[in-house]
Amino acid sequence: MDRTEIEKLGSLAHIRLSESDAEKLGGEIAQILAYVSMVKEVSPERSLGSHRERNVMREDGEPDPAGLWSEKLLDAAPRTRGSHIATKKILSND
Repeated sequence: MDRTEIEKLGSLAHIRLSESDAEKLGGEIAQILAYVSMVKEVSPERSLGSHRERNVMREDGEPDPAGLWSEKLLDAAPRTRGSHIATKKILSND
């Protein structure tokens, strides 16, 4: 990357760069891009090895009866309003 591109990136990121910072960053970005471009060289088949994707989800069993944990949950809540947990208001109509 040349100095103009580095200054443009700094401007887009709202970062003021001194001349020495821009030059130093130019070299670092070139090294970073070279390192990241190595990803293109990796074959997906080679990287997976014997670890193929598989479904790790468990089968659904019998669900708990509705309301089984409601009372314990409400007892543990710091504030309740009827059969609901009371929370702070975070939205307004303004």
